[in-house]
Amino acid sequence: MILHPERTDLARLLAGELAEDERRALAAHVFRCPSCEARLLALVPERPAGVVTPAFRGLVQRVWREARPEMERHESHVRRERAEGEELRRILAERPSAEREAAVGAEPRFANLGLFELLVEQARQLIFEQPRQAAEHLALALAVARALDPDRYGRGAVEAARSRAWAFLANARRVLGDFRGAEEGFEAAEARLFRSWLDPLDEALILELFCAAASAASPRPSS
Repeated sequence: MILHPERTDLARLLAGELAEDERRALAAHVFRCPSCEARLLALVPERPAGVVTPAFRGLVQRVWREARPEMERHESHVRRERAEGEELRRILAERPSAEREAAVGAEPRFANLGLFELLVEQARQLIFEQPRQAAEHLALALAVARALDPDRYGRGAVEAARSRAWAFLANARRVLGDFRGAEEGFEAAEARLFRSWLDPLDEALILELFCAAASAASPRPSS
């Protein structure tokens, strides 16, 4: 799995110097990643504003043609992963809450990114009305993130999932008034963010939740 490729790799993609499997994988990543797409376009030789040259049009068509099969496989994998995650969530829900984290650690089938995403989304919907239940979902999501296989998902993706889990769990602790626990959670989220693929959206999420927590924890001036 290619994660935020180096500038030299993007230049080699433009020049047609990559092997076929590398070219297809990199092209698929570029079309799914706006930041890398922008980096690729920045390497295209300058042309008059608003003018699409035949060479540039040919480049886009070639990259899209090579990326499309890989993207279709990726989308099929995502759909399958989410369907599996839904079934795994149902299985976990049938078990006593005290046994769920242990089950995630003991049974490899629960190391599923689709399950992780479903637990996080469910927690986000509960955070203000049922914060304790949200925190339970997020603790379970963190257990799933810890169990994810870097060889299957890519180390950057796994660390990003762990970072998001800690950030949301820290926010749940903040809502519950556990500001010390929230601070520890944000520190853990930040540490894992820098080991991930450094997605700007993940960084913005942590900053947004941290600022909300800092504002809630700061004493207000007396009137």
